[in-house]
Amino acid sequence: KLMLALWGAVCAACLLLAAANLFLGEINQDEGWYLYAARLVSEGLHPYLDFASTQGPVMPYVYVLAQPLVARWGLAGGRLVTALLGLAGVALAGRLAARLAPRPARGYAALLAVALAGVNVYQSYFVTIVKTYALATVFLLGGFLALHSALEKRRAPRALLAGALFALAAGTRSSAGGALAVAAAALALRAWRD
Repeated sequence: KLMLALWGAVCAACLLLAAANLFLGEINQDEGWYLYAARLVSEGLHPYLDFASTQGPVMPYVYVLAQPLVARWGLAGGRLVTALLGLAGVALAGRLAARLAPRPARGYAALLAVALAGVNVYQSYFVTIVKTYALATVFLLGGFLALHSALEKRRAPRALLAGALFALAAGTRSSAGGALAVAAAALALRAWRD
């Protein structure tokens, strides 16, 4: 019962913070640019070829899916999509922590990871406003989950999936590119030890 109550409290706090940042979070100067870039992509234009872009090319292509919400609700529509991605990232952090922890501690590890990632005002703000952090987090944590599975079960398709997700993370936010080197080193070390 205690664990269920703790999960309820943590999840409620995550949702409350995301909602507060969606409606009350200070406007960031980059938000309009990211949504404008996505609108240009939805009109058939491409970053770097047809318009200047300061970030990787992945985000505008993903945020094309948000265009109906942005057209209807403006910035709030873009923030809603980003908040959902941010909450997905929090869930992936919990899943990864559970996979890495010893079996008896998996539930506690997941709860702690979700609490640390989701009940953090600063973190919640940056994965709710329209910036690259939430999308890069989803790709990055998805990549680490796939990499863990590839190393644990020795399945090449999962290693390829991990590499693709890390590449998408780097294409969203260049600072995530270091994960590609980490994944390659982990796979090379596993191959060398086997």
